[in-house]
Amino acid sequence: RMLISLNKRNTRSSSSEFRMRHDWNSLLGSKEAGVAPVTERTTELYPHADVLAKYLQEYAAEQEDSIEYNTEVTMISDVHLPSSTRAAFQVDIRKDGSANETRICREVILASGLQIPNVPSDIIGASLLDGYEDLPASGQTFENKSVLVWGFGNAAHETARELQKYTQAVTLLHRRPHLRSAESLAGQAQSTSGLPRFAFFTHYPGDVRTVTMQIYDSYLLKALDVKLPYAEEEEPVFLPCLGSMLCVWVSKSDRCGGAGSKRRILPDSLVEEHSPRRCAVEIGAFDPEHSSSAPLVQLLTKLTQQGLAVEGRDFRWVEPRDSHSYPALASRLQELGHRSVQEYLEARELEGIALNSVFSLRGRRLEFDSGFLASEKARPLLDTIA
Repeated sequence: RMLISLNKRNTRSSSSEFRMRHDWNSLLGSKEAGVAPVTERTTELYPHADVLAKYLQEYAAEQEDSIEYNTEVTMISDVHLPSSTRAAFQVDIRKDGSANETRICREVILASGLQIPNVPSDIIGASLLDGYEDLPASGQTFENKSVLVWGFGNAAHETARELQKYTQAVTLLHRRPHLRSAESLAGQAQSTSGLPRFAFFTHYPGDVRTVTMQIYDSYLLKALDVKLPYAEEEEPVFLPCLGSMLCVWVSKSDRCGGAGSKRRILPDSLVEEHSPRRCAVEIGAFDPEHSSSAPLVQLLTKLTQQGLAVEGRDFRWVEPRDSHSYPALASRLQELGHRSVQEYLEARELEGIALNSVFSLRGRRLEFDSGFLASEKARPLLDTIA
């Protein structure tokens, strides 16, 4: 609960107006109201949120005659007063347990904040996540857990920073901004590297601030915390698995249907426009003959024999993509003095260096309809995949 606004206590000037311009947390008129500003309450450059809360309570107490609590604004409409040519506003309000009341105002300032959480309706499983507004003040309840944070703004980075003190690992899952030729050099550098919009690049204080960027240091220092970007044409899929945990995929949006788009996601699985969102999700490379694959293959075969899973409708086998053909990989291998992936793997084996078996694995991909995996009949299958 650390603020991201500066508490600049000392400046080069004795001018109260100049000093106030560098106080990001105090309101105008604090001295006149007899309330000590935040700069006189703590020496922390980024104060704890409790300091600001106490300051606002004291500021509000001085103006309590002008503040109406527990009041809901139900309607704001234009009115014209007979005695004036100026427009005014009629504000209809309702207090707890009382009838509606009306106020006539010359000016209305809307400063209610974001009261309704933004939960995307077209992202599978988004409702299963804990919203920022529901998080506890401390990350202590996540002690010794692996936590995924979905987002890329100040709230996501602030959450990751607090969680790092308690968790095994934090994964920051986010959409990578699309590279646009009209962007500045700084903007292009951020896009290509998958970095967020840093405030010191954009000069917009609402973008990601350095005080929340601790996760990048842990990434540099080889900690277990990572950031996983996905492209603009992709979307995450969250499915409940292993009891209270979540399994997370990233799928191509053109392999998803429903929630506004009609699309065939598997050969025999057509998702209608007005249906709930469903996506094709995959595991691979996947070798059906490998011993580690036996539990999954046996369970899938059993579900198929029982008529609970239908190939082409609920799942399908697909040939693997050539994950070794990306230009960036070829360039990196060339830098290491290798002409191909195979030559690189053979060299690693001869040198007795530890080899990532997944990297060299050959096999097939297994695609599933996310709606099938989320069903009760497929729950043991999803847990086995996990």
